[in-house]
Amino acid sequence: MKRILMTAFLVLFATKAGAQLLMEESRVQLTVTPGETVVDGMNIHNTGQQDVDIRVYWQDFEYVPPYTGKKNFTPPGTSKYSMGEWVTYSPQVLTVPAQGKREIRYTIKVPEDATGGHYGVLFFERSLSASPQNTGVNIITRLGSLFYLETVDSDKSAVVDEVRVQDEFIRGRFANEGDVFLFPRGVYYLVDNDGVPADRGEIDTMYVMPDTAAEFSVVLDGALAVGDYTMVITFDLGGGESVTKEIDLTKFNTGQYQIRQVRD
Repeated sequence: MKRILMTAFLVLFATKAGAQLLMEESRVQLTVTPGETVVDGMNIHNTGQQDVDIRVYWQDFEYVPPYTGKKNFTPPGTSKYSMGEWVTYSPQVLTVPAQGKREIRYTIKVPEDATGGHYGVLFFERSLSASPQNTGVNIITRLGSLFYLETVDSDKSAVVDEVRVQDEFIRGRFANEGDVFLFPRGVYYLVDNDGVPADRGEIDTMYVMPDTAAEFSVVLDGALAVGDYTMVITFDLGGGESVTKEIDLTKFNTGQYQIRQVRD
């Protein structure tokens, strides 16, 4: 099993005096073998002066169009990419003592026939039985640790197509043709006809589900001189996989652009 943790203290509750309840791990990324069992845990810290009651529960999640990062949370077992039936955790209700911490233990039993990516979130929420002395606490209703589980034989594949000029932008379509969620990190550079660099930059990260596609865009610098250029766009898919497009284009003295050729 390969395990990657995104460690960040996330505030669950806060008081006027500062943070009270903190969660260490915002994201858990697991690469597993079908049939494997994962057993681990995470800590919840209370930096405040009062005990805090919370409940813990699991939900599925999926990204929603236009795939800029917004998620839809649903009960476990409702998503095509659910792992809710594989997960158990304890405790489900707990009290985190003042100036102390508690550990949440979880077990993930990966089925023998599991393939591709499976996802969920372990939510932490204040208990419904709030004590009167907590009146005035500014409560974030819930905060969670996202789980991204992928099997060792998962497919990270994608295509970039429908590349076009629209106004002052190069636009295109990024299509996820694999079986895992993809978060392509795109970069581009532009060279003139003599190979001299003219521009470079990053493309906004997308959060693309399998069998779906997202639109991306690159703004063209209005100060570019008239002439021929080549733009190279590369999307890093993670795990050593990437997709690249080369775009030959021309800027005319009218300020307009035209794509001459697009190639892999």
